[in-house]
Formats: sequence, C-alpha cells, structure tokens
Amino acid sequence: MARKKQVSVCVAGGIIKKLSLPYTEEKTPFGIYKLLDARGQNVPKIELIKVANNEGIPVMSDYGRIFPEGKTSRDFIKKGNKRK
Repeated sequence: MARKKQVSVCVAGGIIKKLSLPYTEEKTPFGIYKLLDARGQNVPKIELIKVANNEGIPVMSDYGRIFPEGKTSRDFIKKGNKRK
C-alpha cells in the first residue's frame, strides 16, 4: 500500500477539506524524486501552492507540477538515486 500524506486545504467559501494525497515518483534525467499526487482533486491552484510550501515537497496536480518557493526538481533528488 502506498504511503499517503494528510493535508487540509480551503476549497471554496472558506470550506476546509481534508485530503489524503499519495506519494508518487517522477523520473528526470538527473534521477528520481518523490512528490504528492493531487491529480483529480478539485482544489484551487493557490491552495496547492500553499501545500507545497508548507510541506516542503512538490505537488503534482491537474495544473502541472508545483514546487515549493525557490526549489526545482533537482533539489529533491537524493544522492545515490541517479537514474541509470
């Protein structure tokens, strides 16, 4: 069973929604990194930006990949995790 992260987001009109987002992996030329998968969730982009910044981990959504402020995919690749 895949690991999941519990997050709270504000969806519309101040309504707080609790989501359980699974971790997924993304392959890049530099290696593999983990991110939260929010595809298919009806959550505004601004709330996903807040989740990425608060949790310190990228979020994959219907809007694309959202990274914490000042970070890129290379910042999340672990040493020894190079793609072969």
